[in-house]
Amino acid sequence: MKNYSNSGWFKNISISKKLYFAIGVMALLIAIELLTLLFSINTLSSVRAFVGAEGLWSKGQKDAVYNLRKYARSGHEEDYEAFRYYMKVPLGDRKTRIEMGKSNPNITILRKGFIEGRNHPDDVDGMIKLFRRFHNISYIHDAIVIWAQADSSISQMQKSAEQIHTLISLSGISSPEKTEENLNTINEINKKLTVLEDAFSSTLGEGSRWLENLILRILLIIAITVEVSGLWLTISISRNISKGIKEIIRVSEEVGKGIFKTKATIYSGDEIGQLASSFNKMISDLERKMLEKEQAEIQIKEREEQIKTIFENAPEAVVVINQQEQIIQWNPRAEAIFGWKAEEVTGKHLHEIIIPHRFREAHLRGFKHFLTTHEGPVLNKPVELPALRKDNTEFDAGISISPTVFKGDYFFIGFINDISYRKTAEKKLKESEEKFYSIFHSSSVSMSIVRLSDNKFIEVNKKFIETIGFTKEEITGKTIAELGIIVTLEIFNDFLKTIKKTGATLDFELSLRNKSGAIINVLVSMTVMEINGEKCIVANYYDITEKKQIEVALQKKSEELEHSNKELEHFAYVASHDLQEPLRTIINYVGLFRKRYIEKLDPNSDEFLNFISEATKRMQTLIKDLLDYSRIGVEKNIIEIDCNKLLGLVLTDMSITIENTKCQIKWEVLPVIYGYQELRSLFQNLISNAIKYRKKDIPCLISISAKGTEKEWLFSFKDNGIGIDPKYHERVFIIFQKLHSQKEYEGTGIGLTQCKKIVELHGGKIWLESELGKGSTFYFTIPKTIQL
Repeated sequence: MKNYSNSGWFKNISISKKLYFAIGVMALLIAIELLTLLFSINTLSSVRAFVGAEGLWSKGQKDAVYNLRKYARSGHEEDYEAFRYYMKVPLGDRKTRIEMGKSNPNITILRKGFIEGRNHPDDVDGMIKLFRRFHNISYIHDAIVIWAQADSSISQMQKSAEQIHTLISLSGISSPEKTEENLNTINEINKKLTVLEDAFSSTLGEGSRWLENLILRILLIIAITVEVSGLWLTISISRNISKGIKEIIRVSEEVGKGIFKTKATIYSGDEIGQLASSFNKMISDLERKMLEKEQAEIQIKEREEQIKTIFENAPEAVVVINQQEQIIQWNPRAEAIFGWKAEEVTGKHLHEIIIPHRFREAHLRGFKHFLTTHEGPVLNKPVELPALRKDNTEFDAGISISPTVFKGDYFFIGFINDISYRKTAEKKLKESEEKFYSIFHSSSVSMSIVRLSDNKFIEVNKKFIETIGFTKEEITGKTIAELGIIVTLEIFNDFLKTIKKTGATLDFELSLRNKSGAIINVLVSMTVMEINGEKCIVANYYDITEKKQIEVALQKKSEELEHSNKELEHFAYVASHDLQEPLRTIINYVGLFRKRYIEKLDPNSDEFLNFISEATKRMQTLIKDLLDYSRIGVEKNIIEIDCNKLLGLVLTDMSITIENTKCQIKWEVLPVIYGYQELRSLFQNLISNAIKYRKKDIPCLISISAKGTEKEWLFSFKDNGIGIDPKYHERVFIIFQKLHSQKEYEGTGIGLTQCKKIVELHGGKIWLESELGKGSTFYFTIPKTIQL
């Protein structure tokens, strides 16, 4: 009888669900507790990492100040480099802080900044998460504000350091007053940073203590919840299960005594309650089933004998029919092949299920003939016939039918196998071979098939016959050695050994001799294939005779061109050198003429002599520039070049010009690259051009920078000079092309041409962006890998 309320949902759900529910609740609470603990450990570890980072930041800043002071008094560049080295710590952390302030910060930049700040890579992700998760907490917010103030002071310090460096680079340490003034500024900034560093550490410490107390309270609450929930669930489930099982045990003891009228009380709707209900039903049915047992055992025994007899002879799918042609057995393999379930076909006639419509009449005639004569042409031997699936699709079936007699009646056992895959494979193989031979014989490439076992030709196509000149009958059945068509047989034999090991060899060059004796150069590819049960080598021969002739001609032209270029370089050097001599003679004799006849010359004659001298000097400059231009790229020695040091050498060489023109040059950190020594001339020409074409009314300013891409470096030299009309942007790179007269701006017009040649020597390109009156920016690229 039922004795439970539908309102007690927990009592009526299944035991497995009760257990899953209890386990799930406990697991969830424990997971929350563990996650909270893990979160607290990681968060406190991140706070510790930030305190350590502050120490690194402070030490880096202090060491940088120490080396900057040392540099201000010594003027040694290594002291300034030490300052820049120690400044990498606060500058790296600054990158992270700036990126952190963005709405969608780049994690790679955040990590890189912290690592540049010398933080341990294992701490970086935790530090990033701490500030991103808790940036609105007052302690973290205050720490970020202090950090930003410190970064502002660091920027001021870096600016003052650059001023000291520029001052010392241009004037040495001869201006101690200005240096001392900048140092005083540094000292003030240093004092301010000390205060900010202490405030930063104090703020994070307070935040750490607040977070620790909060997490401890949360963990305590979760732990209490886990204990209470577990105790309640355990008691509830245990009591419910125990009560139902005791009731079933009580009734089963009664049944064991032969008392069938006792029924178990049902307390719940779970498995225990269902078991009690089933147990009650079992008791009611037990007596009835005991009466039916004897008759059922007889039927089961007969069926087992039938099944045993049939399946002892069934190596494959089995269909058994009686002499009324009704299906009485249908094994699982038959279900898989035909798509019918056993219960769907049992009792139905065989011809209605698996025999195609066009064969059904013949099948029924044969079946009737057997029952009359006990003879059948398709019995007891394998045959291949079409069969029908449930979805009315036909397939090729291998069938063997064996008649047998059981208790005076005929039964027919059909052993059936799906052979459609084999039939399809045979068909595809035949089609594939036909397609292969069709392509083989119609190919415009020479092809042959050689038996691997004895290296004899068994087939060649029309193109091969045309190429070699032998007939098919002359080729078939002979080896390559017997035909004598290989110029160097040893090389070919080596390739045969390789292909027998690897199964293929691609694109090797070979020289063939056709029937008339002419040599043909071919590119050969060979593959081992199985054809008609034999392993064969299928070879393709691509005629490259004309290609080889072209390559030889190109090589000859290349050598001639290289020889011509060397002669041209030698001519330019000799011509430039020989032209210098008569020019020097003219200058000397003009000077001598003026010295001897100065008192006899009228003003016009003296002016004429000045014209001759100036023209001759310009001619000397042109010849020198031309000689320098011709020498670019003569010695191609790639070296490692630190562009920062290279720029420093150029500025040292030009220091007088820079000082006289009061030109200001700024640059970012430049890369270390691989290139030719001519890069120094490239830098010097671009800076000289910017100074030469400066505006007269404002100070000259030149900005130099570089950035890298995947394959190259992109440099830019930007000035605030007179600018260039866009229609002349291409012309300025042409040799001797000047946009201004000699009186306006001196020069030969070859400087930018040299720049273009140097850049192209490296495999890069050069261009400019400019407008009249708005300055110019020259860009050029240098590949990261120089192609020789």
